[in-house]
Amino acid sequence: MTQLSDTIYLSKLPSRCVCLYMYLERHGAKKGNCFHSMNTIANNLGVSRQTITLAIKDLVANGHIESQNQYRKDGGKSSNIYKILK
Repeated sequence: MTQLSDTIYLSKLPSRCVCLYMYLERHGAKKGNCFHSMNTIANNLGVSRQTITLAIKDLVANGHIESQNQYRKDGGKSSNIYKILK
């Protein structure tokens, strides 16, 4: 287990947050380049999109991750970029 992983386990956040954090860590968020859509993350983890939305809000509010909006050339919203902060 990495120091980053230890941080999330000790945070006392709900299991949905730990699960999402580990997913993001595994898929490149330590380097700032995890850009899976919320639907993709939800499907891969076997939970609802609402569960992912709540987990993202909790992780952002507690300073564990950063979520940045992305937009297409036509101005439409694309998937977010996620970065692990601690």
